[in-house]
Amino acid sequence: SVLGGNCQNTKGCIGDKVVCDNVTSMGDCMCNTSYYAHQGLCYEKAYLGGPCQNHDGCIGDGVVCSSVYNGTCVCNYTYNSYQEHCYHMPDAPKNLLVLNVTSRAFTILLERPNEVFGELLGYVLTITLANTGRCLKGYIIRYTPGSVAILPNQTSLSISCSNITQYQSVSEQDIVVTKQNVNTLDPDTVYWIKVAAVNQYGIGYAADLNVTTLHDGDLNVGSHSEPKNMTTIIIASVGGGTLILIALTAAGTIIIIKRKRASQCSSDTVVDSTCMDLPVKTNEDQYDTLK
Repeated sequence: SVLGGNCQNTKGCIGDKVVCDNVTSMGDCMCNTSYYAHQGLCYEKAYLGGPCQNHDGCIGDGVVCSSVYNGTCVCNYTYNSYQEHCYHMPDAPKNLLVLNVTSRAFTILLERPNEVFGELLGYVLTITLANTGRCLKGYIIRYTPGSVAILPNQTSLSISCSNITQYQSVSEQDIVVTKQNVNTLDPDTVYWIKVAAVNQYGIGYAADLNVTTLHDGDLNVGSHSEPKNMTTIIIASVGGGTLILIALTAAGTIIIIKRKRASQCSSDTVVDSTCMDLPVKTNEDQYDTLK
């Protein structure tokens, strides 16, 4: 029989790539294990980057076909390509909140993702003007003081100034955020915040929300208390062109990440102007065949 027909043994099928799926009783003629069926023919399965005709044509965990006809084997939308394999990316951080909003600063709170699928190296945070989409800042947040601020190679953020990010563990009493000579956050402005977790294979999906800074002179009279066991990130403008990012881990460790002045860096530094492309998961994501 031809592909899809009935058979009782391997000799009952026509074609060198076609075998019987049951050698002892009535079965069906199907493609050999290293091949897949498409429009009555058997095609060889491909690895990441190879050609495919449907989702059955790709080999490897998290690898799917980009099209139902003349496609390419790519990573599923929940995976990332790393060293010629597909690896699961972290889920989006949970319960992203913004508290303590003023005209010049706000506090971001988040919880660890449900699944990290590896080691949680830290987070990537981007701040964008909501009305124009123009990226203002991109930050790398790492847990371990003194670690090098480099994420896996497939990320798009470049760091061209050596030691542009320094880490220092301090006590809560030592933290002082000055709000004079503000030059980063503006009053009465809507900012789009996106935060994504990072594992050893890359950046996961982002949690996002909009936050509007207050008018100059307005006070935030909200009495919200900060939930426990959440990571806190305080974004503020400070004098002299220096930015300070404060992260409070669930364990209570506070890390200050301080960016040096631009004059200390090479002219091609792109940390201030580069935002990573942090996708926010929607119901319309393609390649949704694997979870």
